[in-house]
Amino acid sequence: MLHLFYEAWPFTLDLIPKMVLIAFMVVASTSLAERAGPVIGGLIATLPISSAPVYYLLALDHSPAFISDAAITSFSGLVAAGVMLVAYIFLAQRAGTVVSILAALVIWALATVLLLGLEVHPAVSVAAGIIVFAGGTVLVRRFGNVPLSSGHSKWEDFALRGLAVAAMVAGVEIAAAFAGPETTGIFASVPVTFIAMMAIIQSRHGGPASAAVMSHALPGMVGVVAAFLLLHLTAVPLGNTVSLLLALAVSVGWSVFLLALHLLGNRHRHVAG
Repeated sequence: MLHLFYEAWPFTLDLIPKMVLIAFMVVASTSLAERAGPVIGGLIATLPISSAPVYYLLALDHSPAFISDAAITSFSGLVAAGVMLVAYIFLAQRAGTVVSILAALVIWALATVLLLGLEVHPAVSVAAGIIVFAGGTVLVRRFGNVPLSSGHSKWEDFALRGLAVAAMVAGVEIAAAFAGPETTGIFASVPVTFIAMMAIIQSRHGGPASAAVMSHALPGMVGVVAAFLLLHLTAVPLGNTVSLLLALAVSVGWSVFLLALHLLGNRHRHVAG
């Protein structure tokens, strides 16, 4: 037993700082989203705040082939997260926080299994992604205009978010150490940022307000999904560093583009008014 402890100790010392750092980043971003309103909050939620550091850490210790295989699995998991968001938006209009989130998570798990089973060719996954995000955005558009009430998060809220993210980071690192790229990709695509935001925002501001944030997150997810597809296609020919930088640029660039469209639209409405 003591021998196993000494073998695991270096891994634990390396894992704890990663858990703390990434959890802090996610907690800070969700707190900002809570104060910024549904549109900005939704775009913040789709930034690769948890997945980018996780994949960076994986790339330090794994081959481009491993990263490529994990990325396509994460791609399917994120398309499934799009299905989850659509389901949650409808559920949150009437159901409570626990019921809405648990039901949405079950739907995410089922959709992930289904999409992984369809991974006979990347084109199939891309087609599924287009259907989910294009169709879903149209379906939930009418739920996006509910404002968030004023107020500040309690320290318990911050602790809940931080613990959830830290647990995800630990799961990904352990999966990468003891399992293959497919399992790692599934863990890395767990929508922990969305779950944390759903739990806090719905409990504090109500289901319709939380659903409004998620309705704006859905089109923002297109950039993240495209980034993982790009990572899958470029990791082997370009290497981990270049492919990760390209994927990050696509994800962040798409969010900036959507934010610019939103600000431009507000400006035109203000001038017209």
